[in-house]
Amino acid sequence: MVPPTGALRLGTSPDYTICKAPSVTAHTALLPGVYTKRLPARNQLYRTNVLMRELIRVLSEGGLSASQHKRRLTLLTELLHDAEPWPDTLDFPHWDAPDDPRVRRICDYVHENLDSPKALQEWAAELRCDPRTLHRLFVREFGISFVQWRQQVRLMAALQWLGEGRAVMDVALDLGYQTQSAFTAMFGRKLGMTPTAWQAIQRRQAYPAGWVA
Repeated sequence: MVPPTGALRLGTSPDYTICKAPSVTAHTALLPGVYTKRLPARNQLYRTNVLMRELIRVLSEGGLSASQHKRRLTLLTELLHDAEPWPDTLDFPHWDAPDDPRVRRICDYVHENLDSPKALQEWAAELRCDPRTLHRLFVREFGISFVQWRQQVRLMAALQWLGEGRAVMDVALDLGYQTQSAFTAMFGRKLGMTPTAWQAIQRRQAYPAGWVA
């Protein structure tokens, strides 16, 4: 998941597919191998600045001469080399249905009840198994704990609802947060901006300058 203020650099394989909301614009730029020698071999999510985002946009749109393209690729590579990596907590290995029926039952419930505070210990008692077993199952299925997985699911729902124009307080309460400030703090840690700022970006993309909404 790439936040609006982030840039994701991917390796050469496997093939990738971009999934996004209709109102979101995604810009991509190809970095040939000669430019990536100084960069980490692994996939990496970066925090971006205005210059980096503009470079990626220009490279994505094309229309540059060979020399212009080369100079901008060189500058982008330098900026990526010095950029701050984004925390790995935004990673979500997959959204496939889990293999284990106990984990699948929990996941189905959470998706239908995003405001539920039900803890893993309560699930363990209901399913008659050790909490440590459930924890290991979640890590095996998703690579993260139950609490982290549920937060990711709630965040994805928040992005959809906020993009639809729902009030921040309503979204916070529907996701189980007791206060708007608690939800805003979580959102800021994950995406580097407030929910209100994210909504403003979505509105600007949906209604560019000169449009009347």
